[in-house]
Parts: sequence; C-alpha cells; structure tokens
Amino acid sequence: MNGAEPVSTLRHALNLRLLSIREEEGRFLFTDHLEQTEDWSDSLLVDIEIRQ
Repeated sequence: MNGAEPVSTLRHALNLRLLSIREEEGRFLFTDHLEQTEDWSDSLLVDIEIRQ
C-alpha cells in the first residue's frame, strides 16, 4: 500500500430521507410536491474498530 500505515477504524455513514407522497386510486400524485424536498432527513455515523 505505498508504505501507508493500515487503519484500525472504519467510518460508515447512513443517510435517511422521508418523503410524503399522496396516493389516489392506486396512483401516486406528484402535482403538489417538490420531489427533492424531504419531510425529514438525518444521518447516522458509525465508527467500527478493527481488532487483530
């Protein structure tokens, strides 16, 4: 690895977004909703330590 030191911790990120979309007669209605605007969003960061 080009002389680089191995890492002992890995960081992972999980991004969550919730969108509310109305449905009528089996079809989704997008007429009153901006597609890229979420009602809620958050991120989870997790550090995983590698033990050998």
